[in-house]
Amino acid sequence: MVISFPSTDTAILRINEDLCVGKILSRPNRFLVMVKIDESTLYAHLHDPGRLEELIFPGNSVQLRKINGKKTNYSILSAKSENGYILLDTRFHSKLARSFIKGEAKEEVTYLNSRFDFECDQEIIEIKGGTLVKDQTLIFPDAVTSRGTKHLTELLELHRHGRITSVIILCLAPNATRFSPNYDTDPKFAKAFVNALEGGVNFYFPKLSLEGNSILFHGLINDIVLK
Repeated sequence: MVISFPSTDTAILRINEDLCVGKILSRPNRFLVMVKIDESTLYAHLHDPGRLEELIFPGNSVQLRKINGKKTNYSILSAKSENGYILLDTRFHSKLARSFIKGEAKEEVTYLNSRFDFECDQEIIEIKGGTLVKDQTLIFPDAVTSRGTKHLTELLELHRHGRITSVIILCLAPNATRFSPNYDTDPKFAKAFVNALEGGVNFYFPKLSLEGNSILFHGLINDIVLK
């Protein structure tokens, strides 16, 4: 098996940088958040363009890393929720996924009309990250994703032509016990998900938590909600 998972409660990634905590003041655009750190007000980069309405709102706390950016020297790593801090920096997704892929993996491979995250031993693997949890259900996506729909449609087509294709959707809130595609927000993605699942594309839903500077693996979601 190309994809395998460690024991529950295993630390799979450590963030070596020092972190600081700030309070959100506003979100001027998808990639920029105004925060207050101690007595300083500044802009921080947000590397997740999703809605994130349950996490990025005035008054909520965020963890930040120092960076050398063109517009800001801070980047948001995570935001506070009832389940602790939730990882928001999508640049860590590939690093996290690599801990589940056993073997020599090529990154950023192109097939049909899409670029996929990994290819390992002829298996094509795409990575997504989910933060929206309602009633212990991880719901993905939190906004319309035509790119995500295309990925699933083309992974299914590749599978029908004999390739092993897999999707890892990182569950970044460890309290989730079920997964559901977002039928209300993005019905096209939901339809593509059901078609891919029933057509033989592999789906994995590892649950992860951010504790201090470490990201821990807490097992897999196996319950999928289908309409």
